[in-house]
Amino acid sequence: MHGQCFVKKQPENNQELGVMINVMATQDLDCIRYCGQGNEIKKKIKSVGKQNQIDW
Repeated sequence: MHGQCFVKKQPENNQELGVMINVMATQDLDCIRYCGQGNEIKKKIKSVGKQNQIDW
């Protein structure tokens, strides 16, 4: 898979989810996106100003 990024390991607990949200908040190229259905995760992503990284 050349030229594509993907998350190999999904967050399994709140600590790992916090790390993921922090990475999304500080990424330079906005290449990490969320395409899940979790409303709480969406709220956390929105709270760091990355709502454009949610694939509805």
